[in-house]
This record gives sequence, C-alpha cells and structure tokens, in this order.
Amino acid sequence: MGISREGFDRIRNAVPRFAYVSNDLADSLYERYQVIERSLPIGAEDFFRYRLFDRTLEEAANYLTRSSYAMLCGRVNDPITASGLVNKAAFYDEYRDYLGREYVVGHEDERERFIELCEHNRRLVYKPRTGTYGVWASMVSSRESLYLWRDALIEEAIIEERIVQHAALTRLFPYAVNTVRFLTVVGSDGEPGILAVALRCGHGRYVIDGGGSVVAGVDVNSGTIYTDASTRHCEQFEVHPDTGVAFKGFALPEWDALLERALNVARLHPDLRLMNWDWACREDGVWCLFEGNFSGGIGTLQEAVDSGLKAQIYDLLDIS
Repeated sequence: MGISREGFDRIRNAVPRFAYVSNDLADSLYERYQVIERSLPIGAEDFFRYRLFDRTLEEAANYLTRSSYAMLCGRVNDPITASGLVNKAAFYDEYRDYLGREYVVGHEDERERFIELCEHNRRLVYKPRTGTYGVWASMVSSRESLYLWRDALIEEAIIEERIVQHAALTRLFPYAVNTVRFLTVVGSDGEPGILAVALRCGHGRYVIDGGGSVVAGVDVNSGTIYTDASTRHCEQFEVHPDTGVAFKGFALPEWDALLERALNVARLHPDLRLMNWDWACREDGVWCLFEGNFSGGIGTLQEAVDSGLKAQIYDLLDIS
C-alpha cells in the first residue's frame, strides 16, 4: 500500500521546488506518484530525488531504490568478505596500501603510534569502529590526546590524519573534503569495470557526507564533470552556489592514477561484485580511499548521472 496523501505532502513540502504549489499541481504530483507506485517499489523520497514526475514508467523502472539495491548486493556479494568491511579497523588493515594517510586503532599496543600521530598533527579525524554516511565522525584536537585516547580505547575507534585536499577541489568548495564515488562491477570473467562515477561536493553547512551535498556526473574516460550538479531535493546548479565555479567541464586532478587505483582496489576481492568506493585527493595529487560500501550508495550515482542504472548493472553482472 502506498503512502497516504498526508504523508506524501510532508515529503513534498521538504522539497523547496514543490513546497509552495497550487492545489492542482499538488494533486497532479500525488496522482503521478500513485501511478508509478502501483507498478514499482518506489517511495515518495525516490519520486522526488530522481525526478520521476518527469519520467516515463519505463524510465522509472530502471532506478534502483535503496532496498532493491541492498537486496541485489546481498545476492551478488560474498557475505563473509562483505562482513569484513563493517568493522573500520579491519577495513583499514585490508586496504591500507590505498588509504593515503596515517591512522591508529584504539588498542593498547597502538599507544606509541598514537602519540606520534598527535605530535605531527594539530587536528585529527575520529571515527567510531562502525558507522556509515559519516555518522559520528568528527574533527578533534590532538591537544586533548589524553581524553581522545581514552575514548578511542573504549570504542575501538579509528584516529587518523586529516586529509588536506588538492587545490583544484578546494577551489570548487574549500570547507569540506570533496569526494569521488565509483561504482565498480565485476563481470563474469572476474575482471572489474567502472560503470559510473560521481563527484560529491560540500554545499553550505553540509561539510560532511549528507543529504545536503551536491552531486554531479563524471565522465569515466576523461575525469571531467559532464552534468550540472543536483541535490536530492530537486535543486540543480550550473555553478557551485557557494563558490561560483562551473560544474560542467571541471577536470578532476590525476585522473589516470585514480582509475588505476580504483580498479586495483576492486581486484583485491572479486567476490565483491558490486561495490561503491569513495576517494579523496590529497594536496600532492595522491588519491586516498575513504570507504567501500557493499550494500548502499547507489542513490548518489543515479542522482548524479540523471539516469537509473539497473539495466546496465544487471547486464554487466549477467543476471536477470
């Protein structure tokens, strides 16, 4: 059963473009949502995020929702290998060659390395052992090392070097570490390919991964942004609203090096056939792996490339 009109309007009113519209338009949007929802497992959030009010039923059917994508990942990704990515300490150990930054885990035998990290860094990043979407990650001062280490031991947290990003990405938005998301798919031959890439960029007060960031599609071959940017609330921008830098034609630095690193990371565990990987570029041009996600993250990519990816993913996985 679909969402009620009252519930639909609560979601619609959170979308600036449709918060104050005529009753006729509000009625029309709800009717259109009902038509799509009767045929597809689409929620009201998806309806606005992917602008399904402007798409045919066939186009809407090509979008993967969060739940349908998670189910697909559960079907094609090895559960034992995937479970190793849940614990950040295990993930960091497995992919340490691609992290591009120093870190310590909250264990007693890491105390000396923690002290060295504090001596060389005034600001550090603190991440709990588990958690996604940047939840509970925070910037901390190394001057509070005694309390910081106590908390890290209790939570088995990660404390890591803060990335100072490349000048090009700082020009785009200086108040956040802007990241690039790759969707990799391992084909039946065991070799990974890159299906889609998106830039995730801070915006306004959204300086950590979240619903207010802006996203744009990146051409896989050239590393150049080829779309306007958008938010999940139907806002679209030709230039960054805070810095005025144009999105289309913006070239990401050291692209060939990033492509090579992204494919090498995907080759480490080919039984993780469907993955999203987030990368940030250091000021010296080295790309650093932020996170690997084995069951989520498709929304950002579909939003950025302004198209559903279901058919392409199924084709590359050779499943039906």
